[in-house]
Amino acid sequence: MAARNYSNTAAPTALLADITAGDTSISVASTDGYPDAPFTIAINRGTVDEELILVGTKGANTFSDCTRGYDGTTATSHSTSDPVEHSVAAIDFKESGDHLNATDPHSSYLNVARHAATEHQTAQYADESVTEPILAEDAVSSRTIGDDQVERAHIAPDAVGPDEIEDGAVAEAALGSGAATRTKVGAGVLRFNDAKPGGKVYVSTDPPAVGTYEEGDFWFQIES
Repeated sequence: MAARNYSNTAAPTALLADITAGDTSISVASTDGYPDAPFTIAINRGTVDEELILVGTKGANTFSDCTRGYDGTTATSHSTSDPVEHSVAAIDFKESGDHLNATDPHSSYLNVARHAATEHQTAQYADESVTEPILAEDAVSSRTIGDDQVERAHIAPDAVGPDEIEDGAVAEAALGSGAATRTKVGAGVLRFNDAKPGGKVYVSTDPPAVGTYEEGDFWFQIES
């Protein structure tokens, strides 16, 4: 059902002509202050002849496309000058209560149209707004984070354990200068699986001279 509208400035008005129980267009003295349709009015509110009406269209002096006998009241005839007021109905409160107390986890609201990637910028998550207990193990896959999306300042020391990075997960071009310090590289982390038998390992401040190394050798440069 379409949402119903409300107004705090809709003054009481009155019928300009008699209406029968079947009339769906009602002439009134004024509609000033009334909200855009749809909304609810009451005729003879607080009396035995009270009727709630759902207004479908508002004009300068008319309420038309009306649903008579709305929300369990009875459509009946009314006379010229009978009071007309903007009103609420029991259904307004019932629908709100049903929604608040529903056991539905509202998963229907979590869809691509409502949560498109372009609508969620970095400002949605302040620093430290997501703590480690929030993300379960394997909650974020390698395909979820694009290139350059995580800055080095956003990863705390020891955030990634020694067994949590798969072989080949980090390409040589992905580590900037100084990204991994010597105190953070544990024993056995660097393995020479690709070296040829008898291959040499060079550790120096300068690259080895051309012609002194072969395919399968390794060279680690120490910055002076």
